[in-house]
This record gives sequence, structure tokens and C-alpha cells, in this order.
Amino acid sequence: MAGCVPCYDVAQVTHPDLTPRFRGCLLGGAVGDALGAAVEFMRLPEIQSRFGAAGTQDYAEVYGRRGAITDDTQMTLFTAEGLIRCRAARARGVALDPVEALHRAYLRWLHTQAQRSASPNYDDALDGWLIRVPALHSQRAPGNTCLSALTLAQAGSVQYPINDSKGCGGVMRVAPVGLLGERPFEIGCQACAITHGHPAGYLAGGAFAALIAYVTGGTPIAQAVARVRDELGAVLGGEVGAAIDAAMLAARRRWRSRSTARSRPAISATASCSRSTTVVTATAPDRWWGTSSAPRGAWTQSLDAGSISSSWQTRSPASPMTSWPPTWARRSTRLVTRRGSAGSEQRQRWLETRRVVVAHVVDPR
Repeated sequence: MAGCVPCYDVAQVTHPDLTPRFRGCLLGGAVGDALGAAVEFMRLPEIQSRFGAAGTQDYAEVYGRRGAITDDTQMTLFTAEGLIRCRAARARGVALDPVEALHRAYLRWLHTQAQRSASPNYDDALDGWLIRVPALHSQRAPGNTCLSALTLAQAGSVQYPINDSKGCGGVMRVAPVGLLGERPFEIGCQACAITHGHPAGYLAGGAFAALIAYVTGGTPIAQAVARVRDELGAVLGGEVGAAIDAAMLAARRRWRSRSTARSRPAISATASCSRSTTVVTATAPDRWWGTSSAPRGAWTQSLDAGSISSSWQTRSPASPMTSWPPTWARRSTRLVTRRGSAGSEQRQRWLETRRVVVAHVVDPR
């Protein structure tokens, strides 16, 4: 929706300690940036030819060193600085618009790239903290759109686009907007529109900031993506929405292929059978047990004359499992309670039950 961004807000969820999440988001983004820096301008066949079918698995030499960040991380840090300075100004009673604070921060980044801006705020903006860090004055293939937009006298906005660019130079830098959680979609869009005027260029940034806000508040990633799609679908439009859906589909396929390849050797299971009762115990690594709230350890299910009783053998008694997906219990009941007493038949039913366990671990629902 060109020229209009609704004041959509994400309700802030207070977490006991947000510092690790802030640090993890910024550091994780920097690590990903450094891992991809050496292949940023390569096509897939070239990447695989140099690094193998799996692509980059470690830092590679680029910009004269291993693990070098690019302009993506530089601008992300200046985004964080601008928002922090905005909060600090408000604490002193000075009214400062966050988008104006971000524009000033980006002018400081422009200065580190040895360029000047025609903006009347340029000289006054050169008083930040990061501008004094010599390492951030390195030029790491900065985007032409960001450079050209920031040299102009007027900052771009959603209402008055500065160009028709829908490159990634906006979305790459707006994670801190989501971390602070103040109108993340709106401010994320406006922060991107400073340099990128096409709706796909700034709506993607607003969606990313909203996603970061949800995850920071404790919402699991898949649920956070679903909320962004549901609540912003009409605003995002077909291009951005389709890109989010395609990214999630690729992630699911990648996760399933990796989980299937790794799960079977990691699972151990035992069973004891009698005429009326079967007890099945399956043990798998912590990562296979579904949600983050699930206790770690092995699950034991006893089935006696069609009744089901469940208990967890946990390392953390403070977090007991209170329920289990009913499909698991129903399928196990059908398999186990219809068996006969012959040893061969018991063995057949146990193999079927074990396959249910493996199927659940590989593809949790």
C-alpha cells in the first residue's frame, strides 16, 4: 500500500531479562553477515564450486581478514545507536522523533564511508558514539542506493518516496527497531523508506521489525511469522507476503531433511511386554521433543486393558509434562492393545509402535 502505513503496533511483552536477547539478535546478525560476506556477490554454482555442495560452513577470507562484517552490520549498529539516543533524549525531556534520530544516525554512517550529505542536519549529526570507532570506518561494499539516498538534502519517507528501489538495504538494518518494540511495523517501514522508496522495500522491513518484536517478547518464531502474516497480510501485499511464505517453506524443508538424516541414530528405545500391559520407553536428544517447554528425558507410556497412563522421566522435576499429543496415544493404543500373546505377534506390534515413536520425533506436529 504505497504512501500509507497504519499505526499497527505489537503489544510489548515484558521479559525478565531482555539483555541476552538484544545481544543475541545483534551478535547473531553480525555472525551471519560475516559468514556470508565472502559469497555476497556470488551465484550458487560459484559458491558450491568454491566451498562444496553445502556452501560456506565457516568464515572465509574477505576484506583482508576472516570474519569481516559488511555494511549490513554497520548500518544495523547505527540503527541501534539512533534509537538509543532517541530514548535518551526523551528521558531528558527532549522531544525527538525516532525516524529523525535514525536519519541522523545514517548520516553518521555515511560519514564513515567518506561521503558527505546535502542534508542541513549533516554537520550537527556528527556527534555520535559509533562514529568514533575506527573499525566502523571501513568500506565494505556499501549499497549504492543507501549512499545515493543519504547524500540528498531530504530524507525519504513512506509518504514521499525518494526513489523506487526495493533492494534489501532497508530490511537488512532494522532489527533494532523490533528489539525496542515501539510501533515496530510503522517505524520499521519509515526507517527503510529513508533510503528505499518502493513499497516492497519498506514493507518487508516493517514486517521484519514486527517479527523481531514478537520473538523478543517470547513468541516462538513460527508463531511470530504466522501472526505477522495474519495481522499484516492485507497491508504487506502479494510480493512481500509471498516472499515470507517462500522463506518459511524453504526453512521447513531444510529442517525436515536435516532432522530425518540425523534422528534415527540418535534414538534408543526399549519395550517390555506381558499379556495385558506394554511399557514403551523412547529416548531422544533434547532438540527432538517438540516445544521449548517440554521436559528433557524419556517418555514412558503404559497401556493396560485400553487405559492410558503417562509419566515423564525428567531431569527437571519442576517442569513436568502434563499432556501429550493425542495422535501419539491413540495410535499407540490401537497398535498395542490388539496384539495377541504369542511372542512373534508381540514382536510385530512392538516394531509398529517403535515406528510411531520415530515418526513423531522426525516430524513433530
